[in-house]
Amino acid sequence: MGDVMKKYLLGFCLFLVLSTNSFAQIAADNASNYGGSWTNGSNGGSGFLAWSLSNNDNGSSIFAGNFLGDSEAGAGNINTTGVSFSLYANPAAAFVNADRAFSASLTTGDVFTFKLALNYDNGNKGFSLFAGAQGEVFNFNVGSGGSVSSANATLNPGAGAGYNYGGNDAVIQVTLEVLSSSSFSYDISRTSSQGFQGTLFSGTVTDLTDALTGFRFYVSGTDGGGAPQNNLYFNSLNIANALPVELTSFSASIISKSVNLTWQTATEVNNYGFQVERKTDKVESIWEEIGFIAGSGNSNSPKEYSFADNSLNNSGKYSYRLKQVDNDGSYEYSSVVEVDYNPVITFELAQNYPNPFNPSTSISYSIPNGEFVNIKVFSILGEEVATLFNGYMEAGKHTLSFDASKLSSGMYLYKITAGSFTQVKKMLLAK
Repeated sequence: MGDVMKKYLLGFCLFLVLSTNSFAQIAADNASNYGGSWTNGSNGGSGFLAWSLSNNDNGSSIFAGNFLGDSEAGAGNINTTGVSFSLYANPAAAFVNADRAFSASLTTGDVFTFKLALNYDNGNKGFSLFAGAQGEVFNFNVGSGGSVSSANATLNPGAGAGYNYGGNDAVIQVTLEVLSSSSFSYDISRTSSQGFQGTLFSGTVTDLTDALTGFRFYVSGTDGGGAPQNNLYFNSLNIANALPVELTSFSASIISKSVNLTWQTATEVNNYGFQVERKTDKVESIWEEIGFIAGSGNSNSPKEYSFADNSLNNSGKYSYRLKQVDNDGSYEYSSVVEVDYNPVITFELAQNYPNPFNPSTSISYSIPNGEFVNIKVFSILGEEVATLFNGYMEAGKHTLSFDASKLSSGMYLYKITAGSFTQVKKMLLAK
């Protein structure tokens, strides 16, 4: 056997021994911790680009694709879903970084969540957030002894919470929500099965000059002298994107001398309000703003809105649309609704249609103001044969139907009484 081949086999065997020992140590470490407090979950998720891994390549810094002690250390593809991963670094000189960019910068209303498990009171481990050219804008770092530091934010444990590993068992839920183009909130809670459970740190970062574009998980600085290994587990990565303002209905109706617009939303996120716009059917007409209705900001329940256009002076066709405006100034237009406006000026009882009829006909009438209205039908001899309506009616144009299927052919009279207004017209039933 040649010298080159001997060196190759010797190196390969040494790699197997070191790898087996390292992987076995990680599996043992994992199996002895997180009992009943850490569950597997996806590190994939949607809304992210592929992971980018880096280390100082000293031979002892490895990326462990395992969960607890029940899967092979070092195995698996970090860009897959349905598996937890761990960054592992030992000895002191080692570091491992896992970087990932959002597929699109986070915007107002977006919520980014994930879970961490901190293995051993040893070394440095944590996560950082990055915002484009601004660089790192937040850093949650847990060091030996449970010390915590952060960039651009002051982290103070919740009252009575303290901060400790609780027997080498610290499982963390992280929630980050973008509040505006310049701020985001953070909530870091301990969900371990033993010890304190609840919010450790929460607050708001308000100095963003760029949108959040990515994040990093990292481990480094393991204590020397054969101290326990330094692991950071992560999974359950998720981005809940802000829901847009969902407009479910938009309609227009004529009431007296006004056009009444009504609309409803199913959900709203950062909704500053609705700019109401109108134009006529004339060629030279352009959209003009005629009013503004404030929105509900953020809402996941239906909201109803209305606007009355009382500024119309001429008959004609009018178009309306809504310009929904977000808090950051972005906007979106609704569909267009149209009305044929012919304002009611006087009381009127219209001729029934069709006439002659068999057996049904329609009777229309107009009233300029809300009134108590009574409409009756009489025979040509003055005998009352039907009451079509008797009650209060809003101003406007109205139509009702008269069914004469039980009456004999002949001439009939129909009469309207609305306030002091009375009018009678004839109609012919021809069977």
